[in-house]
Amino acid sequence: MRFFLRRKDVIFRIFFVLALLTAVLWVSAHTLRPTETVPETAEESGEISPEEEEPEPVPAGPMVAGEVTVDPMIARRVEEIRAAGEIPRIAAPVEDLPMRAEENPKSKLLMNIPTGTLLAEIPAEEEPADPARIRVREPESGREGYITASYAPVIDYPAVDPSLLPVVRTDTALYTWEELCEDVDLLCAMYPDLLSTRDLRPSTDGRRIPMMVFGNPDAPVKVFVQAAIHGREYMTAQLVMKMTEYYAAYFATGSYRGIPYRELFEQTEWTIIPMSNPDGVSISQFGEEGARTSATRLILRRAFAADRSKTIRDQDTYLKLWKANARGVDLNNNFDAGWETIQEKDHPSQANYPGPRPVSEPESQNLVDVELSQDYAASVSYHSMGNLIYYDADGKKSEDAMRSLVIAEIISGISGYSIEMERSADLKLGGFTDWLQLRCHRAGVTVEVGTNPCPLEIREFLPIWFRNRECWAALAASLISE
Repeated sequence: MRFFLRRKDVIFRIFFVLALLTAVLWVSAHTLRPTETVPETAEESGEISPEEEEPEPVPAGPMVAGEVTVDPMIARRVEEIRAAGEIPRIAAPVEDLPMRAEENPKSKLLMNIPTGTLLAEIPAEEEPADPARIRVREPESGREGYITASYAPVIDYPAVDPSLLPVVRTDTALYTWEELCEDVDLLCAMYPDLLSTRDLRPSTDGRRIPMMVFGNPDAPVKVFVQAAIHGREYMTAQLVMKMTEYYAAYFATGSYRGIPYRELFEQTEWTIIPMSNPDGVSISQFGEEGARTSATRLILRRAFAADRSKTIRDQDTYLKLWKANARGVDLNNNFDAGWETIQEKDHPSQANYPGPRPVSEPESQNLVDVELSQDYAASVSYHSMGNLIYYDADGKKSEDAMRSLVIAEIISGISGYSIEMERSADLKLGGFTDWLQLRCHRAGVTVEVGTNPCPLEIREFLPIWFRNRECWAALAASLISE
């Protein structure tokens, strides 16, 4: 199955999935005799009475081509935790999460907890001295101790190893534009009732830029998500694609704090551009080989030559850290919000060149067009790194910034990321979220994932995944309750 999913022949994969679904429907249609009718309810069939107890619900599991995969051991642990009246949590540290004997983070180390471990929170009998620390039990060993609360998001059911979701790869950080395009097409073929796609205007270097729509297109509440506007931050595209796969796979079985995913996403529409800057991603991943034309390769060489006096890096390293598009324009400095105040670079570069004019690039034009096409209740831009959330474009705490703060608090409440309360002096305007707030007067946040400098290594993906997995569900729950 894994070999099939990683094949490059997208058409073959789509036909395989369609053939599999056809076979399932044929078998279902022939399991009943033609003259049989299916009772509308179990009571009408005479099999159970209204007084009989309903069977226990099946734990949620990833659904792939009609199959449900559940780890029985983890499912039993969750049921044991729930029976004990404790809140299930998962640990999502960047490295191993230390469990300490006491609230004091410098107390005796009891054990290191690997990323993704299911823990049981032990309710405090009195107000804790340090609310940032919680007492937990590690079910397998039975050990009890204290951990940092921000590293343990609350979950409703077993922790989902992203490797159990077979489309989007997470075994390597080198998630390419080609793979993303194949995965978009495959996911839309696997979940046609939940996902659709269309292509936006091509990138500067002629690459396809797909956009997906997830959920209910007729829903009144709409959310816009975009990622990888900076080339070297390509793990954000991998994260957004894996989250899309996860919510589609768990649509019928998952839940957020007791609310079924189906209820959340039938009342919301999610517009997703998972890789806004595919040229920058390809240049960061493959250097000059990521350029499609000789003109683009010349831009890369000239940019390095112009910046060489300011750096000791060789060209390969310089291109590995590339943020801009194929014309050397930093797209997140290219929007019409304080653009004229940016005085960083006056030539194409790996970063910080705002372009010849606002919204001069096809990639930034795509984001403007999509944002203005709908009345989005919230927009979320994924960047890396820092484990924090920006919400206030100019630090003036405007009404738009305060509405953005609500979104930031929802995401922070799940991820544990800190909120940047006011704009730092060293941050420039001209960004997409800046334009949202200052020009469109809409709510939007920038989420910075990861801890180490970009490009992020694959060891960071699991912590990022577990921190962010439930953020869309949490945001949907908040928006539809307003």
